[in-house]
Amino acid sequence: MDYIRIEGVLILPARVDGSPDVFQCPCFTLVKPSWVPDDNAKHCELCSTKFTQLKRRHHCRMCGAVRCGKCCNEKIPLPQLGIEDAERVCDSCRTVTELVTKSRSSIETYLTDSAKGLASFAKHDKHLKKLIELGGMQALITLASTDNSNVLSHVVSGLQSLSTHTVLHRYLADAGAIKAICKILSTVGDSNEQIALDGISSLKTFCSVATLKAKALSDGGMQPVLNLCWSRNDSVVIMSVHTLSQIADNANTHPAIFDSKLNIVPRLLQLSSCSDEQVQEVALKALAILSTGLPQHKHRIVQVSG
Repeated sequence: MDYIRIEGVLILPARVDGSPDVFQCPCFTLVKPSWVPDDNAKHCELCSTKFTQLKRRHHCRMCGAVRCGKCCNEKIPLPQLGIEDAERVCDSCRTVTELVTKSRSSIETYLTDSAKGLASFAKHDKHLKKLIELGGMQALITLASTDNSNVLSHVVSGLQSLSTHTVLHRYLADAGAIKAICKILSTVGDSNEQIALDGISSLKTFCSVATLKAKALSDGGMQPVLNLCWSRNDSVVIMSVHTLSQIADNANTHPAIFDSKLNIVPRLLQLSSCSDEQVQEVALKALAILSTGLPQHKHRIVQVSG
């Protein structure tokens, strides 16, 4: 079992039974937790009630811990465990479990509730443990398959928050988070500034990690970045060109950038003469990186600028 630590808290990330890429396989099933043996539990850890012949032990189906009847009386359908019938879930796991279960619904209000709740949990360290251990990260990624912009805004906000934790980068990438972010950016574009900024910020994070840059590109990370370099929003442009510079650090990406039908080099040259100094600075940096590649690429920059 591979535990991780976030802010000193020990966390055991949920594991998927099968491919970890839940963006491609959204009807995922989590590996069921091991149950704590009855004899190991003398009292309920949630309320400190001692177990007796009258105070029976109950196992939470989501975490496997032993709880008292009062702290484990809610029953919730658990499709994420491959269980359609409602099963006992303890108070500690209930909220995240309900949100993950709702993510499987076809009712848009449930999907919105799920995305909003999971994104909120992703932003608070004290809630991260349950979110990560109970499949909340996977549920957020699967919610990216909708076209509802309200749902997508919560999803990309939650993924951006999760991407700030270095220890989660590989888990997110393997689970299909980069594909989910690219899908959202392709769907929404820059019509929603906050979605665009959260999405590009997340891609920039993945592209800045040496071990994940290739994964970010193979999962489609370049196209939305190139598209958003043409945004009319300066904040989006700055973040997009910053991310393009991260991508261009790898000279193998230069042909795709130069050959793009989006005319990226003329766009960068246009931005380099912009009145906004910050836009100008990031554009010049990107051009400088691109000019260090093949001679023909440097010649094209000179040719276009002339």
